[in-house]
Amino acid sequence: AETGSGADAAVMIGDTVFDIEMAVNANVHPIGVRWGYHPEPNLWDAGARQIVSHFSELEPLLDTLWQADDAAGAG
Repeated sequence: AETGSGADAAVMIGDTVFDIEMAVNANVHPIGVRWGYHPEPNLWDAGARQIVSHFSELEPLLDTLWQADDAAGAG
């Protein structure tokens, strides 16, 4: 609310189940990263929608998410 943007326009990029659970509870798109503290299966179990292996994968993923949001809003 403070930024003027809704949860539907935000993502949480995290490396722990706590990050992913926080995103799920806030209705924010949860993205896990493999190079962090908690193992990948735990991130999936916590509710991650995507998990990336390298930092370089984040920008294309975000572009894809935002393009899908733009297309959904155009209809």
